[in-house]
Amino acid sequence: MKVFDAHIHLDSKKFPKARDAAKNLNSELIKNNVERAVVIHLNIQKWKVNEFVEATEKYKRFINILNVNPKLSSSIGQIDSLFKKKKFKGIKFHPRLDEFNINDKCVHRVLKKYQQYNLPVIIDAFPDGDFMMNGFNPVDYAYLAKQFPKIKFVWAHIGGHYVLDFLMLAKRLPNVCFDFSYSFLYFRESKILDDIIYAFKNLKFDRIMYGSDAPDRSIKKTIAYTHKILIKNKITKKNIIKLMYENANQFYGKL
Repeated sequence: MKVFDAHIHLDSKKFPKARDAAKNLNSELIKNNVERAVVIHLNIQKWKVNEFVEATEKYKRFINILNVNPKLSSSIGQIDSLFKKKKFKGIKFHPRLDEFNINDKCVHRVLKKYQQYNLPVIIDAFPDGDFMMNGFNPVDYAYLAKQFPKIKFVWAHIGGHYVLDFLMLAKRLPNVCFDFSYSFLYFRESKILDDIIYAFKNLKFDRIMYGSDAPDRSIKKTIAYTHKILIKNKITKKNIIKLMYENANQFYGKL
C-alpha cells in the first residue's frame, strides 16, 4: 500500500550536512513505499534556511514547509522572499519550541500577510508538560482558524491527549485538518489511542492524515505499527487508504 507522509523532518543529529540528510530521507522513503512526504524545516536545526532549500528542492517526492517564528520581526520579509520564489509550500508554527502563544498578536500579524499565498499552515498541537504550563489551550487554535477562514490549518499530532477537545472544535471548523504523527505511537499503551481511533471514526476518516514524525520515529516501524492498530480496530481497507494516502494527497498533492 502506498503512503503519503504528512509530517517528517530531515535528520540533523545523524547528518552534519543538509544535503546528506535529504539524500538519506529520499532513500528511506523509496524503501518504504512513501510516494510523497511533507518535509518540515525546523528552526532548532543547525542549517540555515537556504541550506535546507538547496538540499531538498531537487527531490520531487518532497513538499517543503517553512518553520516560521512569528516573534521575529524578520518573519514577514522571510515569507515574502521565499514564497514569491516558490521555495516552500506552506508554513509551520511551533509554539512549543519557539515559545509563543497561538493567540499572540504576532501570529495574526504574520497570517494577515501570509494568507495571500493560499497555502496551508501547520501548527504543532502536542501539549507536553512545559507547553501546558505556558498556557496551552485548544480553544486558542480554534479561535485562530475562525479568524482566518480562508487559510487551511493542520493541527499536528492530532492534539495529543487533548484529542477529543480538538475534535469537538474541528467539527465546527471546515478549514481545519489533522495529522496524527507522533501521538499514535506515543500513546500506544494508553486509552488515549482509543480516543484517537474514535476521532478517526467521528470524522468519517476525512480531514485526517498519516505522518511518521521521523526521525523521532522510525519510518518503517511507524507504518507497520499504524497498519497493525488500524487492522486491529477493524478499520476497512478503504478507510486505511484514506488515512495513509488519499487525504494527504488531496490536501497537498496539487501544491
